[in-house]
Amino acid sequence: MPLLKAALGIWPITIFEEMLRCHPELGAGIRRAVERRVRSWRAVHGEEQEVIFRQVHEPGGVGLSDFTDMSGAGVIIVGQLLDHRLYHFRLAYSGFDSLSAAFRNLDRDACADLTRRYEDLIAHCGMTATRNNAGIGHEKGSIEGSHGHLKRAIHDALLMRGSSDFDDLAAYSSLASTFAALALVR
Repeated sequence: MPLLKAALGIWPITIFEEMLRCHPELGAGIRRAVERRVRSWRAVHGEEQEVIFRQVHEPGGVGLSDFTDMSGAGVIIVGQLLDHRLYHFRLAYSGFDSLSAAFRNLDRDACADLTRRYEDLIAHCGMTATRNNAGIGHEKGSIEGSHGHLKRAIHDALLMRGSSDFDDLAAYSSLASTFAALALVR
């Protein structure tokens, strides 16, 4: 299959159409067979594929946490755009979510304080923190998917409210806590 080797990203339908152009006697009935053969060839000879081992989560055994950027939400507190992230914690088995908003800290001391407080949370809960491999998106899929749902829910709540302007941080916290337990971290 020299064409597949030369053009790794070529679609099977393109190969099928080229086959029909060169050999019209083949007919349209071979399309699915060509697609299956291309898929089989690629499984053996194509680009290297990542192997994923599915995880089984026992109740209470694993929690997932991550920060998600909320700067796109356009939340305004007393006339100023709130540049913030949400810290999202989720029990892997149950899907229970807990959330807190964390401000993007500009100085090193504030970042160190946030790190220390996160380590205190881990110790308080008796958890062991681990990290994902950088750039491997599927490793955070369980938490990332719920980020999207949460962001959409907050976005919709802001639309229903008719404004993303708030008189104080507590008012925004009240709106956001409708969707998850929200505690502000400074």
